Amino acid sequence: RMQGGGIQSLVLFGVALVFAFNALTAVIQFTSSPEALQQLVFWTMGSLSRAGWGAVALLGAIVALVLPFSMLAARQLTALRLGEDRAASVGVDVQRLRFLALLRVSLLSAIAVACVGVVGFVGLVGPHIARLLLGEDHRRFLPGSILVGALLMSLAATLAKLLSPSSAMPVGIVTALIGVPVFLSLMLRRGARS
Repeated sequence: RMQGGGIQSLVLFGVALVFAFNALTAVIQFTSSPEALQQLVFWTMGSLSRAGWGAVALLGAIVALVLPFSMLAARQLTALRLGEDRAASVGVDVQRLRFLALLRVSLLSAIAVACVGVVGFVGLVGPHIARLLLGEDHRRFLPGSILVGALLMSLAATLAKLLSPSSAMPVGIVTALIGVPVFLSLMLRRGARS
């Protein structure tokens, strides 16, 4: 916003951040003891096996804290789907709405990643599936996204156990292998409709 950049600047900034944080992760890996390195590698694959009831309670508390605020903003978020100008014309403070929504999403993502590691594509594929099933109204879409995401995680964890019954295959591997083609097909389908 300060530089007046658009979507391309945001994407390039995101790519730069990915490389910067990958370098920091590599420094941590390089300087870690063998035991810590094994835990770090396992964390980067995303696994539910190390999450206990404490993590479940923490995540539940954060969801219980954040969800009411998200549901209160549901009508405004639905209006934003029509475009910034239309949302602003019906009285939505677009900048404030985006900031608070990103704050809530960042908090939820940070806690989830801290508890179970990096589990990719659930947060991308789940909402797309929920939108296809329930439409754009965020009063239905937000709870639907939560339920679809939980279902995807449950299915991925079950598939991970079926594929590797003797050892705990990290669920992040399964979500990435399945999520990439599903996400690409959803994006191509969306692009064909546009």
